[in-house]
Amino acid sequence: MTEQYDILIVGGGNAGVSLAAALRRKRQGRVGIADGQQLHRYRPMLNYAAGGQADMARFERPMRAVIPDGVEWIPDHVVAVDAEERTAVTTTGLTVGFRHLVLCPGLTPWWGAIDGLREAYAAGWAASAHVPEHVDAARALLSRVAAGDRVVANVPAEPSSCGGTVLKALFLACAAWEREGILPDVDVHLVTPYGRILDRQTIDPALAEAVARYGIHVHSGAEVNAVDHEAREVVLNTGERITDVAAAYITPVVRAPEFIAEAGLADDGEAGLAAADPATLRHPVH
Repeated sequence: MTEQYDILIVGGGNAGVSLAAALRRKRQGRVGIADGQQLHRYRPMLNYAAGGQADMARFERPMRAVIPDGVEWIPDHVVAVDAEERTAVTTTGLTVGFRHLVLCPGLTPWWGAIDGLREAYAAGWAASAHVPEHVDAARALLSRVAAGDRVVANVPAEPSSCGGTVLKALFLACAAWEREGILPDVDVHLVTPYGRILDRQTIDPALAEAVARYGIHVHSGAEVNAVDHEAREVVLNTGERITDVAAAYITPVVRAPEFIAEAGLADDGEAGLAAADPATLRHPVH
């Protein structure tokens, strides 16, 4: 059986939900959102939760509760698209037809890009609120840091989901350690792929002040290549090794869901992002 939509939106995050509401207000026909997540998280609060300044449960809703009136929710993930036939297939085998397709499924962790990271997450030695299901683990990781510990955090390289916002959790944690009186005895390291902290002229001076205030050692122009939770070591692509690490606030490299590349809709980048005209956001072929 094939369901038919005028507009099918793949992804029920803030982008997909907001767009669906706008389309319904403009009466753009039958609109569907395909997303298998049962819980909607307000992602801007994730780093505040990890930094101990928010209860993430307050910013979570059942997915059904945030789907706009008049928009149909398909509670399943899209796993294949046929752009020529204008159909999508979900994990349960449902075929969905569409006149127009909007891709905003978000980015997914590319665990294989950093050796040992998935195992480090499972061991509780590494975590990041940018992997939403690990937000509680990230909060626990930062809150148990003690005097004498070494902490490593990273700014993920692009593409990323607001990668620079990891600094929120790091700065909030530093402020907490300062209040506890242990900050001078915590060795904090920040790994960033940029020449400066974020390479943003409007904000880097303020970030540099915060980094100096908290005594954070910055590893510029570097990325995390591998981690070893048993050896308590973080390895950078520069060859540098940060040893005796008590807590690794490491955000994984991310990529687009694989169905985008499999459908021939991706650009030439390694992350498999959907190709788009930068002026119109339309796919250059379809």
